[in-house]
Amino acid sequence: MSRAHFTIKIFSVLQDRLGTDALEIEQESSLSVRDLVDEACKQYPKLEAYRSFFRVAVNLEYAQDDDRVSADDEVAILMPASGG
Repeated sequence: MSRAHFTIKIFSVLQDRLGTDALEIEQESSLSVRDLVDEACKQYPKLEAYRSFFRVAVNLEYAQDDDRVSADDEVAILMPASGG
């Protein structure tokens, strides 16, 4: 299978902890959200500590772990909103 470049946008505390606003991943051209997050955690180990808290959005909609994602999709990792 061919390889593709994925850009995962991150926000708030993740930007602060990882020192960037986007994660760059080279991976198979089509894979599950779970597989993409697994690879992101391997390449950006600090991300793993937040894995149980964040949600992944694909093309502006929350995604499930088994949903497929391709390189032309817009992918973002979102932390829960806080406030009061």
